[in-house]
Amino acid sequence: MIKSAIQNIINTSKTLKVLYVEDNKEVRESTLLMLQNFFDHIVVAIDGHNALELYKNYFYDTNTYFDIVISDIQMPKLNGVDMVHKIYKINKEQKIIMVSAYSDKEYLIPLLNMGVEGFMQKPLSFEQITDTVKKVCQIFEGALITDFGDGYTYNRFDNILLKDDEKIKLNRNEVKLIELFLKNINKNFSLEDMFNYIFFDKPYKEYSTNSIRSLLKRFRKKLPENFIINNRTLGYKIKLPQQL
Repeated sequence: MIKSAIQNIINTSKTLKVLYVEDNKEVRESTLLMLQNFFDHIVVAIDGHNALELYKNYFYDTNTYFDIVISDIQMPKLNGVDMVHKIYKINKEQKIIMVSAYSDKEYLIPLLNMGVEGFMQKPLSFEQITDTVKKVCQIFEGALITDFGDGYTYNRFDNILLKDDEKIKLNRNEVKLIELFLKNINKNFSLEDMFNYIFFDKPYKEYSTNSIRSLLKRFRKKLPENFIINNRTLGYKIKLPQQL
């Protein structure tokens, strides 16, 4: 990402207030150094319980919520999943980014269904943080139109897919798939991940590989060629046009 593009991100990110939650001191300090390149106002919490107290106190003191919460998943006293659940009970519109280890994979779909904006994978890098901050800044800037390439655009507010300004009809499950991929552009998802996300509200629905493969096959016909990439080992992800 070129220097001017990073500066554009910083112009927005410097106005945002962040709650950063991490129990590991070494990780917390190294990540904080990277976050400080983008944010001037960062409140640090050392576990989920501490974070929830700070979250409530911040609203009491300022009558506003943090713009972004960035949190680890595995923490003592109150883990990240339970903390997110409690925060959403207070403020359903809260923007939350979770920091996950490979062993946290089981929490991915439940947290996405709860509404988190996405994940950063440990160990964190400056490039990964930059991409994530860019994505969140676009939300605050109102940039809800995503370019899929080849004349395709998607409006995340209205859930409308266009090809050269002509609307392409999407069903509920296809919209859910787009949501899943856009919330975590760089992550791969298995067929089971997709099934669990789409039918999260139907826990007794029996998993079917054939049904999700059929859905994916029909869905791909509505999208640019090679938009959804399949790695036999890692799973499925989307490929957006290269953006500066």
